[in-house]
Amino acid sequence: MPLIATRYCLRCKDARPVRKVKEPHWRASKRLCVVCNGPTRRIKGRRKKDVMPAPLYEHKKLEQEADDLWRRIIWAKAVGGRCARCGNVRPLQAAHCFKRKHKQGGLRWEIANGSPICSGCHMHTEGDREANEAFFRSYMGDAEYERLPALKTMGGKVDMKLVILGLKVELAKSVDQTARPVVY
Repeated sequence: MPLIATRYCLRCKDARPVRKVKEPHWRASKRLCVVCNGPTRRIKGRRKKDVMPAPLYEHKKLEQEADDLWRRIIWAKAVGGRCARCGNVRPLQAAHCFKRKHKQGGLRWEIANGSPICSGCHMHTEGDREANEAFFRSYMGDAEYERLPALKTMGGKVDMKLVILGLKVELAKSVDQTARPVVY
């Protein structure tokens, strides 16, 4: 097996392979240069890429893609770029009625679970549970508001590729609906 230069030798002034030395009375082992037996230092910035296991890394990427698609769909629901709560034209955020942590049953990416609101209204509804419930009940209706918690209790894993496919279809529909024909 070839030796790999993993640390910087202070005597050689170069990256060198190292060996570990641990005496019985030491708390930690020292890493010494194999060429000159001198002390070494960690090379900063050289770390393993993608230290997560591959399936978990893939799942996180799929979650991020689903979040981005969901956000774009919620923004497309904004009528005239206005906040759904106060009606002001400001930069919008996509707010969840039920928290993002609820991934079971796909509640996190349910289209009905979000509304386009400005940052001030988002902070107001996030900080006050009663205001959040009152706003979302008026925004989506009582029947829809009561349906969403049932998705929370469904449990089970969600097929992320299927969720992404559904979100892409919904995004295409919402873009088609918002595109208005030119009238001459």
